[in-house]
Amino acid sequence: MRNKSGVQLRGILGHQRRRKQLDKECAAHAETRSRLLLLESQREEQRKSLFQRAAKFGKFAGNSILTFLTLILVGAALAGATITGTQIHNFWVASGVNVIIAAAAVWAILNAIFGVSILDLSRGLRTKMTASRYTTLRHNAGISAE
Repeated sequence: MRNKSGVQLRGILGHQRRRKQLDKECAAHAETRSRLLLLESQREEQRKSLFQRAAKFGKFAGNSILTFLTLILVGAALAGATITGTQIHNFWVASGVNVIIAAAAVWAILNAIFGVSILDLSRGLRTKMTASRYTTLRHNAGISAE
């Protein structure tokens, strides 16, 4: 025959064992959660760093294109102003000058019709270059977009 105190004692001991196991699981969960938060913060820092690198690259690329286009337009204006009325005997130099003048004329037409400006083009290119570079850096580092 069983006595009631023995049954109660086993029930209490079983409950205490389950409670200890539950406490261990809670501690393991808390440790896992803290590790996860640490990893998430490290990933966020990596994302920020990669974005800063991509933004610098995009700014450099956009400014380079801006400078290049500005030099072409200034060169076309100078070539058109200084060469009119004189003939250039070198075929390659004449062709280069004609290409620059044609590029300036096309740019002027696009600007007049569509309002295309060098600064807008530079900003758009900078944005696209930054996004593209950021995606590439993130992919190479194995970091998700989230």
